[in-house]
Formats: sequence, structure tokens, C-alpha cells
Amino acid sequence: IVLFLVPPHITPIDIEGSINAGDSVTLYCTVNKGDNPIFIEWFLNSQPVGFVGGVNVNSVGRKVSVLTIDAVQAEHSGKYTCKATNWAGSAYYTTGLTINGV
Repeated sequence: IVLFLVPPHITPIDIEGSINAGDSVTLYCTVNKGDNPIFIEWFLNSQPVGFVGGVNVNSVGRKVSVLTIDAVQAEHSGKYTCKATNWAGSAYYTTGLTINGV
């Protein structure tokens, strides 16, 4: 028996509108292809977001991860990367968060 596993594919993540200090931001990492199990991680400027205060990450089902910042501050600006991994490989998608006046 030969199994062909499908690697993950991430739906593009967009940050809409301008962001000001104190605003809330929600990013969705949605894996629209790929075999389970899929493990989703978030990074800010190549570092795990778990080390950044005020950032919360929650899973919605097996293929969606939601990153929420209740009150954006200067330390939250930068490049956010969602990484999805399964037995067949990994996929990455990066978007930038720029805060007005910071």
C-alpha cells in the first residue's frame, strides 16, 4: 500500500485598513488543503508569538488558528507568519502589521 499525503496549503492572510495603537487585530490562518493531523504555529519576526505579551492564539477546528491582539502596541508591529505542518510538509504565509504613529 502506498499513501500519498497532501501537504498543507494556507489561504492568504490579509490585514485590512489602517491600525492604530489600542486597536484590536484578529488574524485567521486557514489551511484549505492538507491531510490531518495539521499543526499550526504563529511567529512574529521569526520568534514564536508565545513570547509576546497581549497576543492570544486559539484553534477553531483542526485547520483554523486565530491570533488576536486586544490592544495593539508598538511591540506588536512586524511580520506575522503562520506555519502549518503535517507529515507531508510545511506551508508558510507572512503578512505585515504596521501601526500608525509608532
